[in-house]
Amino acid sequence: MSFGVMTITLDDMRVLLGIHVTRKTVVVKSKERIKVTSMTSCLLGISISEVDEEIRTMSGLIVRLAWLKKRFAVPIKRLLEEEESEEDEEEDEEEG
Repeated sequence: MSFGVMTITLDDMRVLLGIHVTRKTVVVKSKERIKVTSMTSCLLGISISEVDEEIRTMSGLIVRLAWLKKRFAVPIKRLLEEEESEEDEEEDEEEG
């Protein structure tokens, strides 16, 4: 692998974006932008126009991690607050 290049795994996507990855991957063999745009829109639940704009911006059949993160990431601060809240509730139940 070249310097400055990395491969992002599905597990990385789960951790970075908070997306639950539990099924098989989708591999699109077609190089047709319309098919890729439509499939991406359907699978991610994002409008076709948004997906098409991102694919055109990237000049290829790819999307940026920042683009995905903007739409799917759960802020870490909120996650930590939720975990703390759940722990506090569990402690209260044990004491009560």
